[in-house]
Amino acid sequence: MQPINYLTQVADPFAQAAQGYKLGATIVDVEAKRAEAARQQQAMQQQQQQLAQEQARFFTNPNPTMRDAARFASMLSPEQSKAFLPYMEGITKEQQQGFLKTTGNLLSLLETKPELFTQEATKLAQASRNSGDEADALQYEQMATMAADPKNRSAVFVSLAAKAAPIPGADKMFESFSKARDTAQTQELFPSKLGEAQSNAQKAAVAAKFAESNAALDLQKKGWDITKIQEDIKIAKQNAGIAALNSQIAREGNAIKREENQLKLRGMIDKRDTAVREKAAEVESARADMDNFLNTADRVLKTPKNVIGSAAGPISARMPTLSQDTADFEALVETLGSQAFMSQIPKMKGSGALSEREGDKLQASLQNLSLKQSPERLVENVKEAQRLILKARSTLSKKAGLPDSIPDTPAVQTAPADIDALVKKYGG
Repeated sequence: MQPINYLTQVADPFAQAAQGYKLGATIVDVEAKRAEAARQQQAMQQQQQQLAQEQARFFTNPNPTMRDAARFASMLSPEQSKAFLPYMEGITKEQQQGFLKTTGNLLSLLETKPELFTQEATKLAQASRNSGDEADALQYEQMATMAADPKNRSAVFVSLAAKAAPIPGADKMFESFSKARDTAQTQELFPSKLGEAQSNAQKAAVAAKFAESNAALDLQKKGWDITKIQEDIKIAKQNAGIAALNSQIAREGNAIKREENQLKLRGMIDKRDTAVREKAAEVESARADMDNFLNTADRVLKTPKNVIGSAAGPISARMPTLSQDTADFEALVETLGSQAFMSQIPKMKGSGALSEREGDKLQASLQNLSLKQSPERLVENVKEAQRLILKARSTLSKKAGLPDSIPDTPAVQTAPADIDALVKKYGG
């Protein structure tokens, strides 16, 4: 027999120490994770409590505004949005956005012109009833009645905003209405501020010798009112920078630094003149696009009634095209409703040539162009679109300082020299 080896039964002290260290580290790690999870849960609970408090403030706000509505909409959690949206099931995204715009307009009116809110809500009630939606009709009637009493207006405002808030994009829509309201109030209530801004732009332009620049002289030769160009925010800032550098050069006693600043000045002037030319080209291009539309619309309106009747209408639209005149008319209508024209509408709204509401009306007129319509309805839509484009063209020209003129529409021989006569011609 071999002697008993007692060492095999003795635990390795180093292994035991390592095992204990691992166990201790695991316990510490678990405790740290538990503490972090508890901290996150506590932070989430606090955040939810703050969110609930903020939302509660909106519902109890005695004078809620569009900005408050935008903030409330932005705070809704996905779970809250889902809970608020059962009535939206089966409604298309286009219908949701239409409801959102209608609600935004109502909230804006309720905030600024309550008497108009009552009229608009009454119209919507009648429109809903005509379309067979009695539930919506009753709701609009109830809101119109409640809003007549100033004490109830905050409740109507909150109710409307809460109903629209879960719709995607509600916060941005409310914010845009709020900015539009602020702009309108500035123009209406604080004309002195606008006058001050225009005066500052004029002073900067004079100090920068803007009227003597090549870009300004070129525009003046074409009949442009350069005072409108110099009020453009970007141009005004560049003129202010040039004016400041001119003043610095006049005070500079060091010849080397003065020469360096003069080189910098020439670069700033070149950059400003490039911006002026780009701005002018942008306006001229926009007006050319409008003239292109007006030319196409004029050709549609000049089409003989029998040709329009052969192409438009629930029956004619399904019949094969048998003549070249009919085919030409169908192509014109398709061109008017094309994406090429539709894509110009956001640009018109962005430049201020069309208001948000006018832009929506123009888009609706173009989207509704269909050969399945009656000939009369089709012509009415074309005339309405043409009227809005004519207005946008005139507004753009006045705002940018571009001399107004008869639209370049060779398809029609226009006798009047006044653009307003054209607008009146098409129902303006």
